[in-house]
Amino acid sequence: MTNALLKRWIAQTLVAAGAIALSAMLLATISLTTFDPRWAVFLSGVLCAAVLSLVSRSANARWKIARKTAQLNATRTKLAAEIRLRAHAEEALQRLRSGVELVDESLPAMIIYLDKEQRVRYHNRSFKRLLGVESSAIDGRRLEDLVGAPAFLELREPLSAAGAGREIRFEWMMRPAGQKACRLEVQCQPDFADDGAVRGIFAILCDATCADDLAAAPQPVDVDPAPLDMAEKLASALEHDEFSLYWQGIASLRADATPRFHEVLLRMNEEEEKQIPPGTFLPWAEQLGLMPDIDRWVVRHVVEFAAGAQPDAVFMVNLSPTTIRDPGFADFVRECLQSHGVAGDALGFELVESDLLAHCEPYQAFIDSLRGSGCRIAVSGFGNTPLSLRRMHNMGVDILKLDGGLVLAVERSPADLSRLKAINRAAHAAGMKTIAECVENDITRALLERIDTDYAQGFGIARPRPMSATDLDSGSREANAAAA
Repeated sequence: MTNALLKRWIAQTLVAAGAIALSAMLLATISLTTFDPRWAVFLSGVLCAAVLSLVSRSANARWKIARKTAQLNATRTKLAAEIRLRAHAEEALQRLRSGVELVDESLPAMIIYLDKEQRVRYHNRSFKRLLGVESSAIDGRRLEDLVGAPAFLELREPLSAAGAGREIRFEWMMRPAGQKACRLEVQCQPDFADDGAVRGIFAILCDATCADDLAAAPQPVDVDPAPLDMAEKLASALEHDEFSLYWQGIASLRADATPRFHEVLLRMNEEEEKQIPPGTFLPWAEQLGLMPDIDRWVVRHVVEFAAGAQPDAVFMVNLSPTTIRDPGFADFVRECLQSHGVAGDALGFELVESDLLAHCEPYQAFIDSLRGSGCRIAVSGFGNTPLSLRRMHNMGVDILKLDGGLVLAVERSPADLSRLKAINRAAHAAGMKTIAECVENDITRALLERIDTDYAQGFGIARPRPMSATDLDSGSREANAAAA
């Protein structure tokens, strides 16, 4: 028996006992009197008043007990709901903790977040291992102070572009103090606030170090090289063909996915067979207005190479915004293709989605100028901004390169995986192919294959290598074997 029922039974018992006792006392009193009617009426009134008082007390007690019981039941129900919510919250927290640990502890790619002052506000363990210091020596410090002024020189221009709202990809040769040199492929993604302003930068760094990088001796870097010196180096490289082309294989994930894609990468040669990554010289070339000349050099040599390559090979070339605005560039491309007898569909051009959004008219004019040549148009970094697939299709885009940040997250984020699945489905319905960037392992590759992504690109598929006919074929086999 519960306490409430016990109290209720005791109260009812006391009321009944009181009523019986009062009745007995009244009968005893009447029997001892002369049975005067007035006394009988008086005593009967007293008895009724007493009984009514006891009944009132009993009803009030019952009401209070009922109210307390209802409050107790409501509290019990609320407590049970709170217990269930807490259990669900603990489960969600455990899942979140597992995802955070995956990114913070196990992810081989290095991730950092920089605020507007380029101070590190977040970093995972891979970045801490790269620097070889404790987290307390990283958090809140400027990136320039962490990597040193000479190394930061290569990052200054790309970070400025990312801070201006552009998605940037480049290679960075870093030589940590007392450690071996390492070549990093860096992707910088602006973090936009609700008002559209850039409030920070996400940076993903993947190790692309090769044997030549490890063997190269560290070279002193001038903290503030004169633009005139860089202009002379770039002019000399253009005049004497002192650039080298690399390529990175892109693997097919679908049995019916054709052709074979390869992304073309650029290096600048230096003394003693060393090479300068594009993140070092391209910002200066952009500032000095030399990018149209460099892009022409790349296209000319790629077309020459494509003339002897397999007929199903497609070479994707990244173009600078300055070149895209050059009205004579499309004619130059057509002349190159015609002079070497190469079909236009052997050549593709990559445009950055954020640049296309910011400058729709010149980019649309560029795409229109190449229409009919057969050249393919790809948009990199797709999926990060709310630009519709229909608009892409209407502009004449053939290929969507899925944003590397989304691809890196698919292992731990079902929402991002569903988002990429929807993009793939819509792209295929519009007649466009999809290429996933930053594929680093077999798990990611399998997930992308399951959602019908056409191609995969990244260090888990194939690493950049010098461009040669023999290497091209072997590299294609390597990329497709990795995706098999």
